[in-house]
Amino acid sequence: MMKKYVLGLFACLAMMAFVSCGSDGEGPIPHDTTPEIATAGTYQGQFHIKWEDKQGKHEGYNPGTFTFSATEKTGISSLTITCPDMGLTIEIPQVNVWYAGKGFQFSVTGDALVNGTSQLLKIYGLSNDGSLLSAAFVVNVKVGRSTTSYMYDVTEAVKVEEEIVK
Repeated sequence: MMKKYVLGLFACLAMMAFVSCGSDGEGPIPHDTTPEIATAGTYQGQFHIKWEDKQGKHEGYNPGTFTFSATEKTGISSLTITCPDMGLTIEIPQVNVWYAGKGFQFSVTGDALVNGTSQLLKIYGLSNDGSLLSAAFVVNVKVGRSTTSYMYDVTEAVKVEEEIVK
């Protein structure tokens, strides 16, 4: 009787060994380098901008760039965002960058220099494949007593230039 249980146990273990050997292909995607080096470069695209002021609601599309520069810290890049037609330059010394599937994601919640003035910004963005980038953020501009919020939405900014990392 005990022999039946022992043989049954070995049969179950053998079946589990064969079943667990398969691979479902859902493991992490291997990457050749760190995320801050992989994302380094310039992405160009159209910035969709919405704002409302005393003259009413406005909307426009203007070209702009995101330029990521690798830092010496793993997972940290610096980021410069420009939209010349709107007179916008944002400089962020530390942006969190991490791999997500075949692409990457980035985010920052903190102080940034917006046209030379410190401002709290929240920016989130992603790239599904590492070459097209999407992001959204709001910039507040105070003139006199009124503040205008400019909502920027960027989809499909294309990587046009790789940064050479030494």
